[in-house]
Amino acid sequence: MAGDWIKMRVDLRTHPKVVRMSSALRADRLRIIGGLWAVWSIFDAHSSDGILEGYSFFAIDEELGWKGFAKAMSDVEWLTEQDGVGLEAPRFEEHNGQSAKRRAMETERKRLERGADKVPKNSGQTSAPDADKSVTREEKRREEVKPTSSLRSDGAARTAQSSMLPEVEKPDESLLAAIFEVGLPVMLAGGCAEKSARSLLGQLRQKLGDLDALVTVEAMAAEKPLGAAAWVAAAIKAGAEKGQTFGEWSAACKAAGEPMISAYQPLLTYCEQVKLPAEFLNLAWFEFKRQHSAGGIYADRKSDDFRAKFRVAVERGYLGLWFVDRGTLAYTLTTAGMQAQTLMAAQKREAA
Repeated sequence: MAGDWIKMRVDLRTHPKVVRMSSALRADRLRIIGGLWAVWSIFDAHSSDGILEGYSFFAIDEELGWKGFAKAMSDVEWLTEQDGVGLEAPRFEEHNGQSAKRRAMETERKRLERGADKVPKNSGQTSAPDADKSVTREEKRREEVKPTSSLRSDGAARTAQSSMLPEVEKPDESLLAAIFEVGLPVMLAGGCAEKSARSLLGQLRQKLGDLDALVTVEAMAAEKPLGAAAWVAAAIKAGAEKGQTFGEWSAACKAAGEPMISAYQPLLTYCEQVKLPAEFLNLAWFEFKRQHSAGGIYADRKSDDFRAKFRVAVERGYLGLWFVDRGTLAYTLTTAGMQAQTLMAAQKREAA
């Protein structure tokens, strides 16, 4: 055992690799950090050289209850699979193991020593020699509790799993990234300064909400207006008052005898390309309608294009109803998806 603690950088939340994993798994970065902590704790408990014998990507995913997490770590070079051996944590000795911890504790000891030198002798503060003794006792305590550290790590990892499951995922950060990925290039190409472009896109999000903001910048990207900044400013000015509520739009579709989404080709093409099962699409439409109809949380929200808004919700996994197994590419319902499925079945029984 390497001890009952591990090193983690204070700026890990903003590390580019964490951001990449967040986008790949469509999970918020704090949940990603929780998963990393669990994996690195397993290495710390059961490896002395960065090689975790007997483990595989599948085993890590099963331990965390999060399919695809190990592959996401591998994609950013934080985990590698060694054929016939197990897993390896690259640069393990820089952050884990006895030598890395000794370096960390030595740094802390010196920091305490420097602080002690600045404190008057009669202040009641610990002197540098006493600090050395204190650190030594702390090291000894950690060595004494080693045999139970793996139990604490494993138990803590299982406790943390409930906050890391993809079932509770709400990929708002994925939408946020997409708004800027789609909108910024168009605005910069139109001569808008980056700072001003980011400010306008932020105002657009605040005014319309992320789903409608992404629909808006996608429309701008397709149109490629020369005055992109003015285009976004006009969309902000029109704001959420522009368009119809879902109830108004669905009533208009019914009156005109117009299908709501069954003939919407961009959505159908996307679902065919990603092989999304029809029953999953129907479930997503049920949940989207429930949220935007009378009594729903977005019943008063207006939109210019509910079809495009629903397409974006499906493409970005905004409703959080399913996840895709990276190994088999099979679609599986999340807890939220199973709840929506149960509700849909109950409403069908009541209507029968």
